[in-house]
Amino acid sequence: MIVIHGVGNQTRGATTDLVARRLAETLAEVGVTTRSEDTPPASDVPAATELFIGSSRPVLVAEGYWADLIRQRRGKKLRSFLQRVWFGIPVLPFLFSAALAPRAHESALFSEPQKKSWKSLFSFRDEWAFARRAWPTLWRCITMIAVVLLAIAGVKWLGLLATLAVLGALAIASWFLLRGRWDVLEHLRVAGLETETLALIEDRLVGSIDHLAAQCDEIWIVGHSQGGYLAHRLLTGPHRNRWSNVTKYTGLASGMRPIRLISIYREWRWTVSGWLNLIGGALVMIGTWVASEPGGLLSSDGWRQTVGAQLLIIARPDIFMLGELPELAMNDIIPTDWSSVPFFLAGIVFVACGLTIGAKARSTNPTLLALPSRVEWEELASPSDLVGSMSIPEVPSSANFRVVPSLRQPLADHFMSAYFSRLSIFRFEAARWLTGSDRSRAAFANLQEAEHALRDLTDRTYRLRFGIQMALIVPAVALPVALGASLFGLATSYLKIGLIVAGVVACVAAFWWFGSARRIVTRFVEASIVKEFKFLPPRRRPTWAVMVGAFAGLLSALSAFSLTLYGQLLVAHGEADQTGALVQGLGSAGTRLMSVAVLSFLAVSFAAAQVRGVRALLFFALVWAGSALGILDQIGRPWVDAWMPGLMPTAAIELLLLLGIVFCWRRRPVGLVPSQSAETVN
Repeated sequence: MIVIHGVGNQTRGATTDLVARRLAETLAEVGVTTRSEDTPPASDVPAATELFIGSSRPVLVAEGYWADLIRQRRGKKLRSFLQRVWFGIPVLPFLFSAALAPRAHESALFSEPQKKSWKSLFSFRDEWAFARRAWPTLWRCITMIAVVLLAIAGVKWLGLLATLAVLGALAIASWFLLRGRWDVLEHLRVAGLETETLALIEDRLVGSIDHLAAQCDEIWIVGHSQGGYLAHRLLTGPHRNRWSNVTKYTGLASGMRPIRLISIYREWRWTVSGWLNLIGGALVMIGTWVASEPGGLLSSDGWRQTVGAQLLIIARPDIFMLGELPELAMNDIIPTDWSSVPFFLAGIVFVACGLTIGAKARSTNPTLLALPSRVEWEELASPSDLVGSMSIPEVPSSANFRVVPSLRQPLADHFMSAYFSRLSIFRFEAARWLTGSDRSRAAFANLQEAEHALRDLTDRTYRLRFGIQMALIVPAVALPVALGASLFGLATSYLKIGLIVAGVVACVAAFWWFGSARRIVTRFVEASIVKEFKFLPPRRRPTWAVMVGAFAGLLSALSAFSLTLYGQLLVAHGEADQTGALVQGLGSAGTRLMSVAVLSFLAVSFAAAQVRGVRALLFFALVWAGSALGILDQIGRPWVDAWMPGLMPTAAIELLLLLGIVFCWRRRPVGLVPSQSAETVN
């Protein structure tokens, strides 16, 4: 087994020490005896550790080391620094688009629709699967918008001079960064331009594999990050038929996609096209943002009046204003703010020019080359890895792409140590391959079940983090903007709270994931030794039961806005003196219903993540809705004379919450449990 490391400032033997030590610990955990011996170091021999596993043949764990070649040839003068920066500028738009685009495992999002039966219209199964695949892309876009808002708020808070000082400090920090071990651009430049340094790296790796091929019957090549790109070049280039005993190749968060993308789009036409499209898309986004502000193209006075009239129907169903809606919509239909038009026009021109220039650029086949048929090819990556999970360029069908369960941190999941950590499933797969004998491999009989449990945990953790944040974004920002509020004003006012909530949720989800993953791995290790355990998949709640909570939250938020708007209408018409208690009560009830909406959306996020506490949240929401109804009832005669506004929607909300509590099934334990207990649970 030879592991080719990725970007970094590794020392000779560090990769071998990490991999061999983690594999020996893994084999010891499952009861397989091992001992190790380091091979004598030599300049022309790769660093390696020999593992003696039980009665099987010895296994050689070696490294493909090349970091010193980059370190020796990295220029530290200003000219070299500018060359590296200039190298990254042309391909930045394409890397930015690839970072926001759906990941490789999310590509089924755009699969062709299948024919549905009439029964599927009531199951919501396809819609639920679509939403699960669309969430990550939506979250990445929301994160990008949050970063832009944070930058704008920072500029307004710091001022012009302080902002220029911060930019200067960032430039100096970049100068030191690109001169040290984290100089990613130099690694990409060496690979993308196919420099002399790349040829030296390939020669050394060829010599390392030759050394192993002369001693080993079977070779497994593992390439991490840029090491995956280098290994793919060796196995698809002139040396593809050089090693007949190379039977398996695994890319860990392989960098072959982004590096291949860089080498394709370096022609000047692609560069100009990419930047024009990126700038044009940004201008259209800014135009949409400005147009959604009150008085803009997408939020005229007539639109806000129409929405307000529709909301009043929720608070006062007796006011059937549908006949007046066309008149309200046509009243003040002309926007008062036309500042978004220049952004739209400029964005369309930029995009049109970018597409025209891109059509004239040199066409290149972006598909990656296939490996020889004798080599088993698999690509492993964390679902959120910025490098390994990119969906472009396309990988041949002969490659088996699999998602590795993890906490889904875009940067932390990319390190090699993450794939060989105690909570990673890949170290068990590597240990199973190294054992060789069927008797030793029997210790890994439940490995697939443990992987399913960890993957389910990863998916649930992601849904929990996304759901909690959306439970706050929807009632606080999304719905008010749809009803005519200022997007920029709401986003900036809730930005600080949103950052705090995101940080707290990330910490809580991390603690939960680490604790649950440790429990799953521990049970798997126990099952490997005792061999009396069985895996139980989770019992999922019905999709429509989750939808009940979502409808309850949406109705609660709309009812809160409706009651508040009705109170404002009474004040605007000068009736607040006669109905002051009614206006105050409507405001208090609206605040309670907004809390009900937040609790309901939190319950939906908990249910989607299969976390305990769904019934408790729905119960508290039910109590809070009842208190809102009690506040309305305490108003007394003025509320009754006004045809009891808010009675029907609040009663409907309580009914929905009751249904959610009744039909919210208890979740079955997930993971490996003793066989006798498994029969009882089944």
